[in-house]
Amino acid sequence: MLIIGVLLNIVGLGIFCWALFALAIHALPFFVGMTVGIYSFRAGAGPFGAIVVGFVAAGFTLVLVRYAIFVARGSLSAFSLGCYSRFRRHAPGMM
Repeated sequence: MLIIGVLLNIVGLGIFCWALFALAIHALPFFVGMTVGIYSFRAGAGPFGAIVVGFVAAGFTLVLVRYAIFVARGSLSAFSLGCYSRFRRHAPGMM
């Protein structure tokens, strides 16, 4: 019973880490876009300008994160950037 508990704990921790990094890849551009959009609105860009600037900043951040994962795919830093890239290679139909 103890061994099953330890194994389930390891599996649960792995799933939690996978979910954390998978969500971080998509949440980081969202928060960057919101922050830049709010800052540009307060700086006087207007509502439309703030939305456009926010979308551009979010898109740039998303591309930058995806490029960082692509470059670091085979090294140890790929693990620190997220297990998400390894999961996507082995199970492309998921998510």
